Amino acid sequence: WMDEGMNSYYDQRWSDESPIKFLKKVSKQKKQFVVNANNIDTDFDALNYTLKNIHKSIPIDTNSIFFPRLYYELIVYEKAAYWMKQLEIQLGKNVFDSIMKIYYQQWQFKHPYPQDFKNIVEEVSGKNMDTLFSKLNNDDPFHPIQNKKTKLSLSFPFPKQNVNKYNYVSVVPMPSYNLYDGIRLGFAIHNYQVPLPKFQFLINPAYGTKSGLLNLFGRASYNIYKRNSWLELSASFQKYTYDNFTNVDGTNYNLGVTRFVPSIKYTIYKNDLRSTQRTVIGFKTFYLNQQNLNFGSTTITTPSTKSYINRLYFSKFDNRVLYPYNLNLTIDQGEDFIRASFTAKQFFNYGKNNGGIEARFFAGKFFYTNGKTILKQYANDKYHLNLSGPKGYEDYTFSDYFVGRGEFEGWKNQQIMERDGFFKVRTDYLGSKIGKTDNWLMALNLNMDMPNFPTIKFFADIGTYAEAWIDNPATGKFLFDAGVQLSLLNNSVNIYFPLLNSKVFRDYNKSILTEKIFLKSISFSINLQNLHFNKLSRDIPL
Repeated sequence: WMDEGMNSYYDQRWSDESPIKFLKKVSKQKKQFVVNANNIDTDFDALNYTLKNIHKSIPIDTNSIFFPRLYYELIVYEKAAYWMKQLEIQLGKNVFDSIMKIYYQQWQFKHPYPQDFKNIVEEVSGKNMDTLFSKLNNDDPFHPIQNKKTKLSLSFPFPKQNVNKYNYVSVVPMPSYNLYDGIRLGFAIHNYQVPLPKFQFLINPAYGTKSGLLNLFGRASYNIYKRNSWLELSASFQKYTYDNFTNVDGTNYNLGVTRFVPSIKYTIYKNDLRSTQRTVIGFKTFYLNQQNLNFGSTTITTPSTKSYINRLYFSKFDNRVLYPYNLNLTIDQGEDFIRASFTAKQFFNYGKNNGGIEARFFAGKFFYTNGKTILKQYANDKYHLNLSGPKGYEDYTFSDYFVGRGEFEGWKNQQIMERDGFFKVRTDYLGSKIGKTDNWLMALNLNMDMPNFPTIKFFADIGTYAEAWIDNPATGKFLFDAGVQLSLLNNSVNIYFPLLNSKVFRDYNKSILTEKIFLKSISFSINLQNLHFNKLSRDIPL
């Protein structure tokens, strides 16, 4: 901090005092945070309070090797510069400048320590500076948090001004889009801000301009933060249109889904804040009320079906730079079944080149809890294990985003999700899709970066499932596919072009797709969790 903190202080002081407005503007643009000694109205102040609230803060006078990536800039550069500004204010600018000149004269080309700097400060100023210098060795913010008042805010995306004085309730516009509801005009009421409050909520009502229906999203959580753990108790609610149907007489039927999910999640950290390892244990229940089409002899109705899924999951991951990995065990339980799945992902970095190879292994087992019948097989079809990436109707918890969840034709029907065997080839138009099973399934997926071309990758999948091991199976015991992948928006949108695959998939393409086979065989996936809108969302230690 005696290097970067002091330099950052002078950077900001020059910027504040420079008469050259253009250079002053450029200098401020180079700074991610703004040092302000009198008001807690800056990004860095709010982030310091956030780290303190979640018990992840670090003192300024800490050895540089113990700082995680986010902390180094925040604490070593910005908070230390803030501390220097406090020193200037307490001593006065003239005395402060005299101290810095003497400090330079005595210690140029040498190696001073904080105590050496303190000795000069006290000798020149004639004051005892124990109180201010003690702040170098604790992780407290510079301004005490007062009893906060509640205040309405129109800041977007969340307020940053005077966060030590107010608990903000923000109202912001939040338009969105759904294929069946159309453009959804709405707003969000929330209390998300930094520092993070223990109780957090968001309510987002929206009007679907196409469906003419009210959509609603809401989430509330209570968080208990400790240095080595984070306990979150939460519940979410959603109501929107997931499909529609237009009859020959022009009557339009909108099919809605209501989803309520209470959950508990416990995250465990290591003592060393530099550690990128996390262990997560969680339990949630999905309560679903889903409208469906019912074709009667003379009328069409949309009765509702209620269902639930209990989910217990365990994850262990390490987002380290070299060879990051992710392990996940998930057990889903419904009315008539238990669905167990294990997924392991490991990234193998290339040597000196950018990128690497990601290997993903999946193993799953499906159990009937009350005996297996043909009717139960049919009723539980959407819960079965898939060798291919599941489609919208197979997202049985409504957890992923689909452009056209209920579409069965056209490009919107070609979306898949990263789950189960995650093959990129599809056999959508078969009554029983190839590789779909209510027994067991295993698959290995490889994803290879092309050095110097981050948007182009190669993929290869190989897998097997229970039915492939019957005597003389038509499909063969192991199936495969391979091709080229186009990755966009930090791998949030991926487009897959299968070039090689097993004979059974080639036969399907020739006999079922018949024309425009290559275009119809393209798949794509959307994973919004890969989006990081800023450095904070990527690096905050949660």
